Amino acid sequence: MQLPGTPSDEIDGVLATGRGDVTTLFVSMAIRHPDGKDAEYLQWHTLDHRPEQHRLSAVRASLRLVSTPACRAARAASPDPHDGIDHVMTYFFTDPDGMEGFLALAKALIGAKRNCLCCHRSNVASMTCSASRPRRVSRSVPTCCRGGR
Repeated sequence: MQLPGTPSDEIDGVLATGRGDVTTLFVSMAIRHPDGKDAEYLQWHTLDHRPEQHRLSAVRASLRLVSTPACRAARAASPDPHDGIDHVMTYFFTDPDGMEGFLALAKALIGAKRNCLCCHRSNVASMTCSASRPRRVSRSVPTCCRGGR
């Protein structure tokens, strides 16, 4: 894809305003709830859980993508185990060490029973990608939701 104009990293006036410091992404991919409780999960995640992550100084942004049934039907490829993925959550960090605080916060929130009890989430895969370290992929990263009501 060719974007219009000069790349912003080649424009002195743009660079003079600052440079982004995002170097690391955490991506989590999960399936839909088997009983259709995705709305309750998304409400909790958007209004409660995700804002908690932004208290971390290393978190710069976050992005949630949800695949609709129409998007699923239009997929060019959808092999197992990724066929069931309909939720993708991405956190943008300043550096790989930001994951330490991220995991400590998750543990503290779970310990305080601030995890989502509205549904059971099944993580298909999670990965951390960094400009300074090789990609790490895990299929067993614990998710915030492990039980149902």
